[in-house]
Amino acid sequence: ELIREARTDWLRWWQHFRRGLAAPEGQLDGYEWLKPVLHRRMLISLAGGRAGRGLAELAAARTIIEKLAPRVVVGFHLYADMLAPLMLTAHLHGIPTVCCQHGVRGPYYRTLGNLPWDKLLVFGQYTAYLLADLLDPATEVEVTGHSLYDEVATAAPPEEIAALRSQLAGESRFLVLVPTQPDERELVAGQSGRWEREQWWLMGVARACQALGATLVLKLHPADGEQYIYRVLVVNLRAAGLRQPVTVVPHGKYPLADLIQACDLLITRDSTVAYEANLRDKPVITVNLSGQRDRYPIAADGGARAVHGYEGIEPAIRSLLTNATARAKLAATRTEFLARHLGPQDRRATARIARAIAEAAGV
Repeated sequence: ELIREARTDWLRWWQHFRRGLAAPEGQLDGYEWLKPVLHRRMLISLAGGRAGRGLAELAAARTIIEKLAPRVVVGFHLYADMLAPLMLTAHLHGIPTVCCQHGVRGPYYRTLGNLPWDKLLVFGQYTAYLLADLLDPATEVEVTGHSLYDEVATAAPPEEIAALRSQLAGESRFLVLVPTQPDERELVAGQSGRWEREQWWLMGVARACQALGATLVLKLHPADGEQYIYRVLVVNLRAAGLRQPVTVVPHGKYPLADLIQACDLLITRDSTVAYEANLRDKPVITVNLSGQRDRYPIAADGGARAVHGYEGIEPAIRSLLTNATARAKLAATRTEFLARHLGPQDRRATARIARAIAEAAGV
C-alpha cells in the first residue's frame, strides 16, 4: 500500500511538471533558458526523493527475487526502507521471510515500524514481550538466544588476565573499565566543547576513581574516532591535580573479553558490553544524565545499578567496589536478567538460528 501511494504521488507530480513544461508559447518569454534547467532539476529531485527511490528499490527487489529465486528472505531489522520492497515482493512470490534480531532492544523501538514477517527470531523473552502487540498477527516468534555469546566464555588464561590487570592497574586497588560509545562526542558538543565541565559523566567517573584509588581504563569503541576528547579529559584531570591513572586503550590493542575479565567494575551509558560483563559475572553501572528514560532496561531488569544524577556517580562506584553486600545483591538478579534479554545460555543459539532459517527454506 505504501509503495502504491508513493507511485501515485510520483505520477501526480510528474504529470504536473509535464504540464508546466508544455506551457503555452510566450508564457515563459525571456526565460526560455530556465525551462531545461527546471526540467533537469525536477528529474533529479524526483529521482532522489522517497517516491523515486521507492520505485527504484521496488524494481531492484523484483529483479532480485525473479533472478535469484531464493527459498527464503532473511532480514535483520523489523523495518527498513530498502528492505521493505524486497520483503513484500518475496511475499507476493510466496517466499518465506525471517527476521533475526540485530542488537538489543528497548522501549524506544516500539515507535518504529514493523513489516509482516513470517517468523521473528529473538534473543530472549524480553524482545518478544516488547513487540508482542506490534507484530503482524501471523508472525511466529521464536526465542533462540544470542549467537554472539555462544563463545563469550573464551578468554585468555587466568595468568594472562592477571598480567594484563597488573600492567593496567599497577599498584591501584581497583580497575574500572569504561568502553566508550561512538556518540560520546555529541554529548560533549552539547556542552559547548568544555570537556572539563562537571556535567560530563566521564569527568564524574574519573573523579570518583581518583577518590577511591582506582585506575580508570577507557577502551575505545571500534567506531570511536574521537580520541582527542579523551586526551583532553586526561589533561584536565592532571591540571586539576588528580594524579590517579587514566588509560586510553585504542580498539584492538587488547581483546575486550580480556579487559572485562580483568576489571572490577564496568561502567557504561547504555552499551551492549553491559550484557557481556554480566555474562562474565562483573558488576555494571549505567549512567544516564539526560533526564530521559533509559534507552534499555539494563538496570531496571537487574543487570546494572542505575545512576541518573551526577552526584550519584561516586557513591554508586564506591558501593560496588567496596561493599560485598551491594555486589551480591546485583549478582542475585544476574541470571534472570541474562535469561530475559539474551535467552538460553547453552551456546546453541547459532544452531537454533540456522535451523529456523533452514526450516523456513524447506531444507
